[in-house]
Amino acid sequence: AGDDADRLQVLCLGNSVTFGYGVGDTETFESLLQRRLESVEPGRRRFVNAGVIGYNMYLVRLRLANLVSRGMKPDIILVDYCFNDQPSWPGEHYTP
Repeated sequence: AGDDADRLQVLCLGNSVTFGYGVGDTETFESLLQRRLESVEPGRRRFVNAGVIGYNMYLVRLRLANLVSRGMKPDIILVDYCFNDQPSWPGEHYTP
């Protein structure tokens, strides 16, 4: 595996789908992609999970701006977003 500085940094943004709500850190799609691509092209990419449960696209945009202002320089930005059909945890708000 290559040094992290030599890898393409893939910043993954989005809501609970990106965060990995309900799964362990090794089961998020970023972790699965990382392992799969490492087996094919070792040391080429580094996936960074920056998903936040409950974020909408406006908040995702603010998160990206904040991460960049703090020095993150992603080579690739992957946005994964899912609209939930039904409330599944306390605190979710839906219009009728």
